[in-house]
This record gives sequence, structure tokens and C-alpha cells, in this order.
Amino acid sequence: TLDINNLSAIPIHPGIELRGAGGNLYTFTGATLPANSGWTSVTISLDPGNLGGGVVLDTLADVTELRFREIQGGSFVIPNDNTTAYYDNITAVPEPASLALMSLGACAVLRRRG
Repeated sequence: TLDINNLSAIPIHPGIELRGAGGNLYTFTGATLPANSGWTSVTISLDPGNLGGGVVLDTLADVTELRFREIQGGSFVIPNDNTTAYYDNITAVPEPASLALMSLGACAVLRRRG
């Protein structure tokens, strides 16, 4: 999740590119922000089903670089030179299944100690 402020007179469609041990991955879908959007909170899924390119699990296990890219229709688009956007409050949020597994593990550790 992150906040994006599109200062441009045209819409933007930010997605994510990840680089790592398994090659380069990119999101098939990202976010859509209208022209002059103001600060908007968005979520861009890094679920393996929304990623294409390299070997998904290998890259996710060892990400060396994250880039925001203009994505439309599941592919990179060369952004218009007349666009400006600010990105802030970038947070990695675990998917619900991973969060549930982490919670169960924490409960098991706490129960074992008690």
C-alpha cells in the first residue's frame, strides 16, 4: 500500500517492477489515478498471480530493487514526459493467508511458553 499524488494533467497507471535472483517481475495490474488526483491511498498486489516475467518465487525471496513503472494492459508503457507524481508511505502488507499463518505461529509460541 502507498499514497500517490498525481500532479499531472493526464491519468497515470503506476505498477511495480521487482528485480531479484529470479529475474525481473512486473505487475499485470496496478493502480489508476486521475489527473491532478491529490494524495490517494492505493494498493498494488504483489500476489504471484499478478506478477509476470521471471521466476516469481525466486525473485520474491531475494528482491534487490523495486521500481514504480507505468503499466497499462499488463505491460510497461513509456510514460509521458509531462507527468509528475509523488509516492509516500510505502508499506508492505502481507496477504491474508500469510498473515493468518504468522498469527497461528505466534499463538503456538505463546501457548508453548505459558
